[in-house]
Amino acid sequence: MNQRTITVSFSHVEAAKILIPSLEALLVRVHELVQDVADEPPYARWVRDTAYELLAALRQQLSAVRWGEELLRIELDPDRVGLLAAALGGLRRRMGTTDREGTASALTVTRQRLWLTIPFEFPVTWWLSHDVVRGELLPLLRASYTRAEDASERAHAERILRSTERVLGLSDSEALHLETPLADLAWLATSVERTPSARRLHSLLEHLLDPLVQERYRTYRAGQRERATDQSQARSTPPSGGGPASHSRSRGETDATSRPSPATAAPGQPGPVLRRIAAGLLDGIVFWVFSLFLTYSMSVLFVGESPGLVVLPPGVYDALSSLIGFALGIGVPYAYWVYPVGRWGATLGKRAFGLQVVDRRGAPPGQAKALGRAMLLALLGWLALLPWWPVLFRTDRRGLHDQAADVWVIHEWRTN
Repeated sequence: MNQRTITVSFSHVEAAKILIPSLEALLVRVHELVQDVADEPPYARWVRDTAYELLAALRQQLSAVRWGEELLRIELDPDRVGLLAAALGGLRRRMGTTDREGTASALTVTRQRLWLTIPFEFPVTWWLSHDVVRGELLPLLRASYTRAEDASERAHAERILRSTERVLGLSDSEALHLETPLADLAWLATSVERTPSARRLHSLLEHLLDPLVQERYRTYRAGQRERATDQSQARSTPPSGGGPASHSRSRGETDATSRPSPATAAPGQPGPVLRRIAAGLLDGIVFWVFSLFLTYSMSVLFVGESPGLVVLPPGVYDALSSLIGFALGIGVPYAYWVYPVGRWGATLGKRAFGLQVVDRRGAPPGQAKALGRAMLLALLGWLALLPWWPVLFRTDRRGLHDQAADVWVIHEWRTN
């Protein structure tokens, strides 16, 4: 066995009554959703391939090991663990509290054998739709990373955030194939319970993650906190005679108060200055070309008294010219510089260079903040690029327009 496989023992009854039926039920549901094999999505293909391999392993063990002599030993990798989690989660929901011919009690024993054997550091494969990743998972992780007062919680958020961003940068499919240590998943499920805006993510994790895992994790975290408290009390207890210990403690208190509050830290890695400059130049070029094209198109399509594609009376032409001028002066800049920043956190230039504008929660800032940020930049930008100067000297790379709107420009994690 290596670090990516683990052997779990099950009885013949558990394999025949729980594992095989639950896997077959999952296969049936997937096959019902996929009408044409040519259009089979990656998630369905993963379920089919992994389920058939696991079913073959279970049936081989059933035929090789005599009934009642010893337990079946099934080797599991992250894909098989993730598939079993989905299959058993579906069966758990269907069963509820009903004991049908002892199936509920057999299910309980099966769950215990699996989830009390898998170590917390073992990775589990799971799938998440692209829009849930963008709309719920990433904002939650960035907010948790920013506000975490506990080093272990910050580490949980950072690990999931890095791996998710890496997969997001390499995949363009509708669902992302994620691989996360069991402890990180348990932490995420606990965090999602406190986040009403992440309803779809909460529903998926509630289905995927067995309550036994969350109970194990709560016990594990309580033990960690108790040990940390004991160590802290031991360090803070001054020896007889005082002196150095008192000085050390006061210095530690000073260091603690001098550290920035997590609430004011950037909700991600600050965007590098050169990337921001390059993104700004690209945005300027794209916007200039688009505006030039729009102006030229209007002058060709609609003319006054000269022959052209569409000849308009002078009064109508003047009114249309005013409308087009307003669109070019207000509507087009808003559609390019403000709306995509408020909606998705990035213009074309920022997206091309892996930058994103986010609020304290790590989510896109919304239209009001995006508009205020753009207006301040437009009003003061002609003064020797005044809003940009703090970007060069601040560690969080925030300009005056970023600070006024209470937003950050971060570099999305892609690959290490």
